[in-house]
Amino acid sequence: MSTDAVESPRSPRIHGLGFAISLAPGFALVGIGAAMLQLSWGHWPDVLVDFGRELYVPWRLSEGEVLYRDLSHLSGPLSPYWNALVFRVLGVGLQSLVWANVALIALMILLLHGLLRRIAGPVSAFVGSVVVLVVFAFGQLDRIGNYNYVTPYAHEITHGLLLSLGILGALGARARLGDWTYAVVGLLLGAAALTKVEIVVAIGAGVAVFAALELRAEAAKGHSVLGSAFRRASLLVLASAVAPGATALLLGLAMPLEDAARALADPWVFAANSDVRSLEFYRRGMGTLEPLKSLGRIAEWGAWWALFVGVAVGMAFRAPASRVLSFAIGGCAAAAFLALWPKSLSSWLWVTTPLPLAVFGWLAIECVRQWRRPADESDARLRVAVAVFATLLTAKIAFRTVLFHYGFALAMPIAMVAVAALCDWIPGWIDRRGGRGALMRGAAVVAIAALLVTTTRISLLRYERHRHGVGSGADAFIADARGAYVNALLRQMRASVPADATLLVMPEGVMVNYLARRRNPTGFLNFMPPEILLFGEDRILAGFERNAPDYVALVHKRTVEYGLPYFGVDYGRDLIAWVDRDYELMTRIGDVPFTPDTSFGITLHRRIASKANSGRP
Repeated sequence: MSTDAVESPRSPRIHGLGFAISLAPGFALVGIGAAMLQLSWGHWPDVLVDFGRELYVPWRLSEGEVLYRDLSHLSGPLSPYWNALVFRVLGVGLQSLVWANVALIALMILLLHGLLRRIAGPVSAFVGSVVVLVVFAFGQLDRIGNYNYVTPYAHEITHGLLLSLGILGALGARARLGDWTYAVVGLLLGAAALTKVEIVVAIGAGVAVFAALELRAEAAKGHSVLGSAFRRASLLVLASAVAPGATALLLGLAMPLEDAARALADPWVFAANSDVRSLEFYRRGMGTLEPLKSLGRIAEWGAWWALFVGVAVGMAFRAPASRVLSFAIGGCAAAAFLALWPKSLSSWLWVTTPLPLAVFGWLAIECVRQWRRPADESDARLRVAVAVFATLLTAKIAFRTVLFHYGFALAMPIAMVAVAALCDWIPGWIDRRGGRGALMRGAAVVAIAALLVTTTRISLLRYERHRHGVGSGADAFIADARGAYVNALLRQMRASVPADATLLVMPEGVMVNYLARRRNPTGFLNFMPPEILLFGEDRILAGFERNAPDYVALVHKRTVEYGLPYFGVDYGRDLIAWVDRDYELMTRIGDVPFTPDTSFGITLHRRIASKANSGRP
């Protein structure tokens, strides 16, 4: 009997086993995602901060109001109108957005996995996807919610990230799409321009560097690049104008076209506002409020990175030939390193601090290398584009690139660059020089696993503070102690406030409007220091006087992080004076808001009858 005759009956079985093994990472990611969804269920949003806007605005849009005309907004219009579409299709409710966002998280993981597999390898693709699911997508590493991909503080940031991954994926498909790649990239880039300014700037720079390195490679082969450059630039620019142009025309149906164009340009004006950037909150977030402390932390974490990688690389060149054994030795070495760690593992939330500087240094070297000796394969240019995007996205947190707060989105891409470097790029470099890259890979996997365990423990501790169910039905979620006060306010309103009465909540808390389904007629939704600086207190007050609400709720909040501790005392004094003049106290829940001795409290005020009947303030 021939060898072929013996082996052929087993071939389908072997092939089937290989196919099943190839599907295992995908099933594992689905399982991890489902576990994180279950673990975090209902704990994602904050009861008063930020996310109420993400519910209220699409609800009002689904009812026929128009963004920028009826509702103030600091960013592009793509996310509010997308969420309004979700509400129209699935019904108005928190859970509608949750399930829509879970679907977008799945799409993001699919795009990210493909991108990491292309620029690094299967290990990076799997490990990076797990890190995004556990640390960024579902985790709660800050004291408040909203810094996750299920209920983000601003959907523009997560939608922009998704579009950016689509753009990088299109660049990765350059060989199949030809020059039409730039048309696809342009369409997605135009859509990204309708989200967050920092997103489009970062991904736009990545695309520009990719295109420049590609033209350089073609010129090095003796090709004429002038015509190619013009054709690609034309496709990119024309396609990029489609989404903003169509949006301006659609908004122009509901408002003067000039106002629509100005509304689309305003986010860029707001981003350049020096008064807002100088607030302590943003300086602290960037790490420039205490620059020496920030630089010291970068240096400290840079030293730990150098020690970890340096020891692993050194061991890799003395490791045994067996990859499995080398991998195990690397894992054990990393475990020993962590056992001797002089800090708590929770300090790992700062582990990404030195990455912008490190990746920028690598970028400078790699760009010079590819310019002098252009790479033939597009994947080398794609790696550079990814690194440019990741580095520029951290500009807002440049000296404080952490895993929590804004880092849940802004630090995610640069964390993926680090995963690619630890799990594939550095091990590959070691293998090419005769060492055992598997040892470096084993050390990286164990260290990353420790980070995943740590962040999950932190999230669980945060969830333990959530003990108060808020909302009902499709709007139900679990909140911290402030949820009890919000529940009391909602009960009071159901009992004493007419169903068609309007409500204004200051300085923050439009979540109450949404849960009570009470419209805010003023057009302004948030009255924190940045919004007052950007819109102007006089303009806001004029909106109040034009469309005075029937009721006003004042919700206690300390805003010391802005350098302005109390609303009505340190900022917004004219707004409080307007309430004191035209409204009377109806009820108080808890302590008096905006005083140093207050733990928490809410007051509800009713418009004075004579003011309401006069039709003017």
